[in-house]
Amino acid sequence: MLTGDQIQSMYVDMLEAAEEVAGRTIAAGEQIAAVVLQVQSEVTNAALVLSADRMRIQLKALHDMQHRVFGLMHEVNPAAVEEMLSSLRNDLAEAEEKLQPRRAA
Repeated sequence: MLTGDQIQSMYVDMLEAAEEVAGRTIAAGEQIAAVVLQVQSEVTNAALVLSADRMRIQLKALHDMQHRVFGLMHEVNPAAVEEMLSSLRNDLAEAEEKLQPRRAA
């Protein structure tokens, strides 16, 4: 039969073991959370890069199409085309500026 001291000693040992397991579980959970946050950050960054690349491709296609249209219009009214080209250059510069912060993030 166990004495009171033996029971108390076993109880203390079980508590210490439980605390150790809890500590390891918390540490493992923190490591998992850190990995999840890192993966989430990398996925977000990849999505921003992909979006920026897609936007850049769309801007280039639009730019090429507008050059063809402006080439045809230039034959009809050169002054109007120059004004439209100036506006287009400003719009493209603004779009490029908007892409810059996304690349840094």
